[in-house]
Amino acid sequence: HQLVRADALRATDGRRVQVVYPGRDGPGAGPDFVGALVVVEGECLLSGDVEVHLRSSDWSAHGHGHDPAYDGVVLHVALEASAGHETRTFGGRLVPTLPLADALSVSLDYLLLEGPPSVPPGEPCAGCIMGRGAEEMGRALDRAGDARFRAKAARFAAAIACVGPEQALYEGVLTALGYTENAGALAEAARRMPLATLQGLAQGTPPADRIVTIEALLLGAAGLLPSQRPDLSGLTGEDADYAARLESAWRERGPRDTRKPVPLRLFRVRPENHPARRLAGAARLVERHLSPGLALALRRAALAPELSAATVALDAALRVPAEGYFATRYDLGRPLEGRPALVGPERAGVALVNAVLPFLAAWGDLAADRALEERAWALFRSYPGQEDNRVLRRMALRRGLADVPLTTARRRQGLLHLAKGGCCARCP
Repeated sequence: HQLVRADALRATDGRRVQVVYPGRDGPGAGPDFVGALVVVEGECLLSGDVEVHLRSSDWSAHGHGHDPAYDGVVLHVALEASAGHETRTFGGRLVPTLPLADALSVSLDYLLLEGPPSVPPGEPCAGCIMGRGAEEMGRALDRAGDARFRAKAARFAAAIACVGPEQALYEGVLTALGYTENAGALAEAARRMPLATLQGLAQGTPPADRIVTIEALLLGAAGLLPSQRPDLSGLTGEDADYAARLESAWRERGPRDTRKPVPLRLFRVRPENHPARRLAGAARLVERHLSPGLALALRRAALAPELSAATVALDAALRVPAEGYFATRYDLGRPLEGRPALVGPERAGVALVNAVLPFLAAWGDLAADRALEERAWALFRSYPGQEDNRVLRRMALRRGLADVPLTTARRRQGLLHLAKGGCCARCP
């Protein structure tokens, strides 16, 4: 990290480049890094893969432009730019090329003689915290949690600059409601049905029909209406009546979208977590906060006089009880045992920690609203850990952290950060 000056990163066409998240090591055959987040001046946040070469012409020499495995590359990094070379994918898309030679903080000769440091200063490996005692390891987890939160806030800052605060938050909340299995799919549904469009259509609808309209638009954007799914044929009674209302609202107000369906996972998903039910919860959040909007409503809640009151207000703003058609169904025509909340306390907490608080920190920073930024950080650092999680327990055991109490969301986020190859930002 310190070997490259971030303020000197420019593509070969002169545009500034910001690496929000470098991604993970590629699986082998294919790009060097996958899942990166990059901002190129004049473009929105780019999400995809990164390929690295000594010379930019190596892209062509290695045949990547004819290989579909490299079609997801959003940034081509090379030590040196080759004159006249451009990077194009198999699909013909032009990819920005980022030469590093002019952005190095040390000379190339020094690098060739000394090589890069095995562990960059201030960036220790996760293993260095093991065996340091519960108190020291707890502090290391706190630092790692802060690093993960900071990275999330940076992604929201890039999204806010691209699509504005309301849309950035809306996409973030729907991503959190999607769980691991459908996070990307619900984020795509949010992009296909932008919040401003959804709000405008909802406000032009009589209040009695508003929820059905918003549900129809979200379910339709996700491809979950009966007309979009052959598995939902043969609905009868109340199910058929409600489906007809949704289809009518979609035909009247929905876009004529010819894109491929959103890649939802419906198999082996717990009924209460089914994406149709989560979108029904999202519909009620949108309807509840039509004015002044979700972002402003959550900002007001976060700035309550006392920190504890702010936590309670934010939780309440995100929870949605079991109500309406989906109170007793997890999908159209699919009965549900009991009446679990559409967005209960656990999922509201996940949305708060992973989307709302990093969004508020980023928004406060961009708007020079120090009170909001500092309150978002304080809420994150004090928010309690949620129910015991088997995956987190397994992670802790593998890393020798079983005796460290995961009492806060901050520490749990820190463990996730270390498990994904992050660092605690400083050796204890």
